Amino acid sequence: MPDDPSSPPVCVIEAIPVGGDHEVSPALVSAEGIPTPANLRIFPELGRGGMGRIHPATDRNLLRHVALKRLDRGLAEQSFYRDGFIAEAQITGQLEHPNIVPVHELAIDKNGVPYFTMKLVQGISLFKWLREASRPLGLTRSRPASGDYAQMEAPGAVGTPEYMAPEQARGNPAEMDERSDVFGLGAVLYEIVSGKTPYGELRDPDAILERARAGEVISIDQAAAGIGVSKRLRDIVARATAPDPADRYSSVVALQRDVVSFVRGGLHLPRKAFQTGALIIREGDGADAAYMIVRGRCRAFRAVGDKQETLAIMGPGDVFGEMALLLDAPRAASVEAVDPVTVLVLGKSTMTEGLGVDGWTGALVRALAARFRDLEQQVRSSGMWRG
Repeated sequence: MPDDPSSPPVCVIEAIPVGGDHEVSPALVSAEGIPTPANLRIFPELGRGGMGRIHPATDRNLLRHVALKRLDRGLAEQSFYRDGFIAEAQITGQLEHPNIVPVHELAIDKNGVPYFTMKLVQGISLFKWLREASRPLGLTRSRPASGDYAQMEAPGAVGTPEYMAPEQARGNPAEMDERSDVFGLGAVLYEIVSGKTPYGELRDPDAILERARAGEVISIDQAAAGIGVSKRLRDIVARATAPDPADRYSSVVALQRDVVSFVRGGLHLPRKAFQTGALIIREGDGADAAYMIVRGRCRAFRAVGDKQETLAIMGPGDVFGEMALLLDAPRAASVEAVDPVTVLVLGKSTMTEGLGVDGWTGALVRALAARFRDLEQQVRSSGMWRG
């Protein structure tokens, strides 16, 4: 439901309710059991999850844009899905926090489909954000208010297969505890880090569920190969998504502690994207960062008269710009993007503070860099250099 930039920021229509037809057809409303309460104007579906669907809507009385979440019509006939959906709305509606979307109303329509409305948050979806090339890398079991027949206590797999712990996919509540929640959070972290989900890139929910039941988690090392993810972060993800609950973090708090420690440890490197042909570093410029290629290829070259001398074609996992950064010297070469490129950016402050290069380790690294530079210059001067 696009905003009209020409419309005033506040609109007042004194007569209520405000008219206007729904933007979903009567046939679709009938087929899918879409709630159409008198106080709301419903727009086409915005998104969906494993059990619910989201529609933008307009409150005809308050002229407020809201999001309507409805339970899938088929699931509304099953008490533990229906009760769980209602419990979700009631629990969320009692919480107040800047990062929790407020709930406005909860009701059941004439066809028995429960729905609730909440604030319509503008922005991009988590799915799209996870796939943004420029994004940075990278969080308990309880008995719901709806009682013994709630989802946590019901036999059978309940949830989104891509993020289910194996014991959750097997559908035995007796096997599930807080470590099942640890797996779910770990699966989200797995996707943030690698852009993939723990059970691979299958599309069929039944196939994913079967793989989840068998505990066939794809190694994060394999999923993140060539992306340049810290081993420390990969170890956190691997422990959180271990197929055997005994190998996982014992609690969400323990997982949170390690993630926060990692982020505060200075190894959380930002990413930057460049289009084909973009000049990433220029020969002769001062150095303020080094780079590791995550995706795409780069060409390193030097100016030789009015021509260019190609030094190397680099791909994922290759690092460039580190010599000038370590030696605080001008760039010895230029680097341009051959393809659309994503890099991790290692700034001077990160190297100094996070990697401890001001100590003896840093002195050793700088000495090795200086010797390598001197050796390269000697080879060039001897006429043996072939690029």
